[in-house]
Amino acid sequence: MTYNKGRDWRLLQAPATDLDGNDIHCLLPFCSLNLQLQTSENPYLSGTISTKSSAPGIIVATGNIGAELSYNNVGMFISSDAGNSWRQIFEEEHNVWFLDKGGALVAVKQPSVPTKHLWVSFDEGRQWTQHSFSAVPLFVDGVLVEAGAENQIMTFFGHFSHRSEWQLIKIDYKSIFSRQCTEEDYQTWHLHNEGEPCVMGQKQIYMKRRPGNYCMLGKDYSRILSAESCICRAHDFECDYGYERRGDGNCRLPSGSTPPPCPGAAARVRTTSTAPGEDCLIYA
Repeated sequence: MTYNKGRDWRLLQAPATDLDGNDIHCLLPFCSLNLQLQTSENPYLSGTISTKSSAPGIIVATGNIGAELSYNNVGMFISSDAGNSWRQIFEEEHNVWFLDKGGALVAVKQPSVPTKHLWVSFDEGRQWTQHSFSAVPLFVDGVLVEAGAENQIMTFFGHFSHRSEWQLIKIDYKSIFSRQCTEEDYQTWHLHNEGEPCVMGQKQIYMKRRPGNYCMLGKDYSRILSAESCICRAHDFECDYGYERRGDGNCRLPSGSTPPPCPGAAARVRTTSTAPGEDCLIYA
């Protein structure tokens, strides 16, 4: 995973325990959490990895734990802190959608298995409640989530068998929320990279609904509270054209090469420049 647009990458630490609470002995770099990154050909399925800008920090993904990516022993995993830590939420592949601007999650088994149940979580995947949406098991070919200010509708479409006609099931999920969220239902969350608060040159603080509160976010939900620029440090820079970064972190010319031309500043050689997308502050 990368937090600076691909300059640095690291393996994902697997969850410490499985769904039954048993310890998972997975030590980096010999073992890690490996995520599938295919996008869904069906726009009405969530695909193997999904996130939403209105649900800061939450990533839901399909993957496996081991030395390499595998399509065996695949499960569903979630991160509530933008990929710093992960938890397993299902042992089988599911499609997961965000409801109410990310205030709740809904999960349904992959369409290869007929089902009449869906699962809903209000605490970022820590606990799930089962609900029935059909009297007969349905092959779910897709779900359309229609978000509005006054009505919240999910439309399931699929078929009861491979020879049956298409079926449409509409669900008004507004009733699963007990009330409208108030100021006391929110908490602040700081974006970070393994505890480092400056990400791409900024300290960003978001407002999120407290996990476990059965309240509806509503249209006045504000997701970002502040974004403060940090003072630029060494890792906020990339090597300038013609230079390469060495093991000590400094940018130097490759052996045997000459400095590239620098129009308008022939006497000065610039070895670094701020990386694209960095918003840190440079003090002369």
